[in-house]
Amino acid sequence: MITSHRSKNSTAIMMMAILLLNIFLFSPFSLYITNLEQFTTPLVGVMKLCLIPVLILFLLFIPVINFSVRNTHRISALLAMFSMLVWFQGNVLLWDYGILDGRNINWNDYIFRGWVDGCIWIVALGLVYFFYQKYGKIVIKGAVFILLLQFVTLCYASYENWELINKKSPKISMEDPTELFKFSRNGNILHIVTDGFQSDVFNELINRQGLKDKYQSSFQGFVYYRETLGAFPYTKFSIPAFLASEMYSNDVPKDIFVDKHMKGHTILSAANKEGYEIDIASGGNYLIKRYSNLPYTNMYNMDNIKSASAEFRDTAVILDLALFRVLPHFLKIYIYNDQEWLVSKLVRNETIFQFSYFSHTLFLNIFSQAMSIEREKPVYKYIHIMNTHNPMVVDNQCKYAGQPTKMNRATLTIQSKCTLDTLSILFEKMKDLGVYESTLIIVHGDHGGWAPNYRQGPPVVFSSGAVARDWLTSLASPLLAIKKPNDNSDFRVSDVLASLLDIPATISDIMNWNVDFKSQSLEKLHLHDKRKRFFRYFDYQKNAHQEDYAASIHEFSIEGSHYEVEWKPENIFYPPK
Repeated sequence: MITSHRSKNSTAIMMMAILLLNIFLFSPFSLYITNLEQFTTPLVGVMKLCLIPVLILFLLFIPVINFSVRNTHRISALLAMFSMLVWFQGNVLLWDYGILDGRNINWNDYIFRGWVDGCIWIVALGLVYFFYQKYGKIVIKGAVFILLLQFVTLCYASYENWELINKKSPKISMEDPTELFKFSRNGNILHIVTDGFQSDVFNELINRQGLKDKYQSSFQGFVYYRETLGAFPYTKFSIPAFLASEMYSNDVPKDIFVDKHMKGHTILSAANKEGYEIDIASGGNYLIKRYSNLPYTNMYNMDNIKSASAEFRDTAVILDLALFRVLPHFLKIYIYNDQEWLVSKLVRNETIFQFSYFSHTLFLNIFSQAMSIEREKPVYKYIHIMNTHNPMVVDNQCKYAGQPTKMNRATLTIQSKCTLDTLSILFEKMKDLGVYESTLIIVHGDHGGWAPNYRQGPPVVFSSGAVARDWLTSLASPLLAIKKPNDNSDFRVSDVLASLLDIPATISDIMNWNVDFKSQSLEKLHLHDKRKRFFRYFDYQKNAHQEDYAASIHEFSIEGSHYEVEWKPENIFYPPK
C-alpha cells in the first residue's frame, strides 16, 4: 500500500516537473533562440533565473502531494493534460496580437479566440477529470513524449545556433552614464536620432502660435530641411542609410548587411579616424547589439536608467512572453496587464519606465543637469532616443496618460511637442555652459511617423496597381535639422531636396574631413537643383526578427517635392526563394 502510494506520488511529482519545465524552461528557451538579437544577456544567465520559479513551485508541490492520498491518479492526469495544453497553446494556437511594443490590445476584437481556447482547455481537462481512469495513462505518456520531443528540439536548436548563443554580448562600458555627459574642450559633435519624428509635425510645432518664438530661439543656428526624404519605413535599414549611405536590396541576410556596414565605413568610423572619442547612448537590446559594431569609447543602454540589471530585465521579458504565449486567451489579458506586464513590473522601480519615452526623457534631463566640459579629445556623441516612436503615452502636460493611446495626428503631435520641450532644455543648458555655439548638432528621425501628413500630390501606387495607405508617405518624411559650428544665425528653413542618405557626406563636408560617401553633401545642394531621390518600402513582417530577409522591397523614385509629385515605382527587391 505504501509502495503504491509512493508510486502515485512520484508520477504526480514527475508530471508537475514536466509542466513547470514546459512553462519556465522550454518556452523561454524557444523564445530566446528565435529572438537572439533582442537580448544582451547570455542564454545561461536567462535560463538559470528561469529555473528559480521551477524550483520554488516544485518544492512547494512535493509536501502538498505527499499529504494528498485520494485521487492522486486524477491529479497526475490533470497535470499531464495541463502540460500538453501548455505545449499546444504555445506551439499550435499561436494567435497574432500585433506588435507588442506598448500599443493597446483591443481584447474585444479577439473574443472568438477566447472561446476557441476556452473550449479546448475546458473539454480536455473535463475529459481527464471525469475519465482519468480510462485516459490517464495515455495522457501521461503523451506528456512524457512531448517532454522528450522538446528536449530533442532544444538540443538541435542549441547545436544550430551555438555560435550565436556562445557569442559574447557587447560590453557596455559603464553602468553609470556620467562620462557621456562630459563635453570636450577641443570640439564636439552632437548627433541625436529621434526615432519616428515626422517632419511635417515638427514644421507644425515650430510655427505654432505661442511656441514659435520659444522653439526657434532654442534651435538657433539650425537649418531645418523641410523636404527631407527617408530611405526606409523602419529603423533596421534606415541606420546604415543615414550612417553609411548604404541601401539594403534583400540580397544578403538582414543582420549580416547591417553589421557589415556598421563595422565598415560610417560617419562614426570617419570621426574616430579624425581622433574623436565616440559616445553612444541608445535603448533596446537589438540596437545596442547593432551599435556595438561601431567604434566607440563609451556606450550606455538608456533602458537601464530606472530598472534592474539587464539580466533580470531580460529574464522578466522572456517569462512574460512565455506566459503570454502558453496561456489561453482570457488569461493573456492579465499577463499583458495593460502593457505593464506581470513579471517585468516586479523589476522596475516605477511603472512608467517600461516605456522608452520616459526612460529616454529622464536620460536627456539628467544630461541637461549634469553636463560639463572636462574631456581633452574631441567627442562625437551619438544618441538614439525613442521619444516620438510608438507607443503614444503622454497627455497635454507631458505626463503619463494612464495607458498607451492610439497613434494619430493629435497624439503624435502631443508627444512630439514634449520631445521638443526636452531638446529645447538640453540646448539651452548647452548655451549656458558655453558649448552650444561651437558644436555641430544634427537632429533627425530615422523615418517618419504613422500619422497622415498634408501631402497634396496624387496617391502613391505600387507597380501592381494597388494604392498605398496614406501613412506610407508619412513614414518617408523624417525630421532633419542641422546646426553648423559657430552658426549664430536665426533658425531657418531650407527646401532643397534632401535625403537621410546625405547625412554622412554633409557632416564630412562641414567638418572638412574629405571623406567620401555614396551621397551628396547638403552644403553643395541648391534650392532649384533637380534631383531624383529614392525611397524603399516593405511591409513589416510578423516574425521579423526570425526572418533572414525582408519582405519584398518596393522602390519608388521621386523627382521634386515628395509631398507633391508622383512617386514612380521602380525596382522590386524580392527575398531569395
